[in-house]
Amino acid sequence: MTLVMKFGGTSVGSAAAFKRTVSLVQQSVRQGEKVVVVVSAMGSKPEKVTDLLLQGARSALGGDGESSRSVADQLRRVHYEAIDGLLAPEQERQQILAQINRFIDRFEALCRAVLVLGELTPSRLRRHQRDGRADECKNSGGCFA
Repeated sequence: MTLVMKFGGTSVGSAAAFKRTVSLVQQSVRQGEKVVVVVSAMGSKPEKVTDLLLQGARSALGGDGESSRSVADQLRRVHYEAIDGLLAPEQERQQILAQINRFIDRFEALCRAVLVLGELTPSRLRRHQRDGRADECKNSGGCFA
């Protein structure tokens, strides 16, 4: 039998929370469980990643390029803090930081496009959210190995 463990929000919202989550998964593995881990977006008050993605896109839609750039800076800070607390410099830290930067660069490009075009369809907004969370989850996989 396979145990599916889903984590998101505050359970992966900081380095300390992520370490507790990893510990729970490792404990299940040590007990002989076959484990599949599902991770959704980071979230801790006041900066939930999904909320930030939406805020940035909506700011751009409203013509506020400065706020969408500020959101990108917040996204970087949230992720950098978690990475700094999880990975030592000699580990795959630089590779993960590069992936995070590519994700945030794509987010900024989307916000610039929305700002110029002045439109953001509901389907594009959902895709933006999904892609952002997927990128984030890809970057957390190594922590559970």
